[in-house]
Amino acid sequence: MRMSNIKNNKGVQTGLFIPIEELSELKDSLKENSKMRFLLEDLMEKWQQDNMFLNTMMPEGRTIRETQDKSINTTENLYREAFTKGVSLHYKDGRCTAEREFIRANPDGSEDLMDFDADNRKYFFIKQLLPAGKGRWAYVNDKN
Repeated sequence: MRMSNIKNNKGVQTGLFIPIEELSELKDSLKENSKMRFLLEDLMEKWQQDNMFLNTMMPEGRTIRETQDKSINTTENLYREAFTKGVSLHYKDGRCTAEREFIRANPDGSEDLMDFDADNRKYFFIKQLLPAGKGRWAYVNDKN
């Protein structure tokens, strides 16, 4: 069975990684009615259900997984193209607490929290969320 130690930045072991495909071997070595065995069975069942769902064929001839991968690739390419042209793109996530707020993803990989006043058609800077190179979409600048 493949396993990897997980260590924190000080080198102290904080966990153990076992690929989900290998949990069956671990599960079989546990007592029949142990809590750990039940936990592993639940994890494995959930993983199998997720895999079955993701491998469901869509009407256009792609699986859900392939459709998601294509969507991610298309979105990355849109951000990459915009950033190459020096254009910021906008999105929302949990950091937007008001309806008018949005995240401005900048070409340098930084992120700003912004507000849009629709009545006056003006954008207002609220605060910087992440510095250059640390934003959600910063990694697209690193891809070829």
